Amino acid sequence: MKVGTDGTLLGAWASAREGQCRILDIGTGTGLIALMMAQRYPEAVVTGIDIDEKAVLQAKDNVEASPFANRVHIQQADVCSFTEKPFDSIV
Repeated sequence: MKVGTDGTLLGAWASAREGQCRILDIGTGTGLIALMMAQRYPEAVVTGIDIDEKAVLQAKDNVEASPFANRVHIQQADVCSFTEKPFDSIV
């Protein structure tokens, strides 16, 4: 999967309050935005979900190769049936 301008811009615009500890990235794709949130908010634990198996595999590879692997978790899930909560911010 390619990283495009739209994902990069969304990641740059997305924000959370300082000190928030749980962020959910819906439709994580490559995990780009989840990783950007982890970089910007060093206290946060980020969960990225995507319904597409190939996207989840790509995101997991990207997270494992990053310095944020201990704080970013990727799951294959449909947002309509995703029950893990609560989150402080959702992107």
